[in-house]
Amino acid sequence: MKNYEIIKIYKVIKINELIKIDEVIETHKFIRIYEFSKLNNKEENFKYDIGYKIINQDLEIISICFIKMLKI
Repeated sequence: MKNYEIIKIYKVIKINELIKIDEVIETHKFIRIYEFSKLNNKEENFKYDIGYKIINQDLEIISICFIKMLKI
């Protein structure tokens, strides 16, 4: 039984200019994301700071998947 729920998926370019990424968590490519203000939807209030990244090196496109961790 999974204990998370996918909230939103974004595709951004030049991720270093858009958000700040901290350390890798566990082995599921989870990362902590602290700054969302420069993403497409500035008006949205993100309550979740867990996500994972997928990097396509050829196109320099990174997909960010915001995940809501569910309480057990």
